[in-house]
Amino acid sequence: MIDYANAHPIAKSFLVNYGPVGDQFNDLPDGVANRCEMIGWMNPDNPDARNGFRQIVREIVGRPKSAKLKQLSLSDAKTIVIDISASMRCVLRSEPFWNLLRDNVGELSKIYLVDTNVRAEVSLGELENWLTSNELGTSTNLLATVSNLVEYNEDVFVITDVEGRENLAFATNLVVDHFEEEGVNAIILRISKENFERDVDFFLASK
Repeated sequence: MIDYANAHPIAKSFLVNYGPVGDQFNDLPDGVANRCEMIGWMNPDNPDARNGFRQIVREIVGRPKSAKLKQLSLSDAKTIVIDISASMRCVLRSEPFWNLLRDNVGELSKIYLVDTNVRAEVSLGELENWLTSNELGTSTNLLATVSNLVEYNEDVFVITDVEGRENLAFATNLVVDHFEEEGVNAIILRISKENFERDVDFFLASK
């Protein structure tokens, strides 16, 4: 307690304990005594201690403010990644998939078709022709493509299945929609640039 107070000479120091704080902390040097406070029995059964600690935090930090996350849907998407691996075959042929795109995606949106790499960049009007003229991929690896795209886009929307989402598991992503077609769960994810960069740094640091 004394060491913390000496190391931060203009800060207040608090010792908080689930049980008693102990009599040995009652006699502090004059140079730190006015900046130290101890709260004992800080546990769910002691509302007085919890309320006292809450009041201390609010006096220093201020009252909590609600943070509102901007809600985005596929209709806001400028960059879209569509998983075209073979596991998505039923989804890519389904009526819900095409209704979702036609109702929400504009012709100016960039659509990247990806299995283990970018197979094509198409517009909504070109998508159906490409899918009928090309084979689907045999495996899925969306991570490299998404990593590249979030460098230049604030948000990337990904249409994939459970396997594709697992490929992006370490990234903070927001499910904005989903549907099921012949037992395949299609998931629409929103991946933001800010969160993705933070998650990559955390992931690499943990290796």
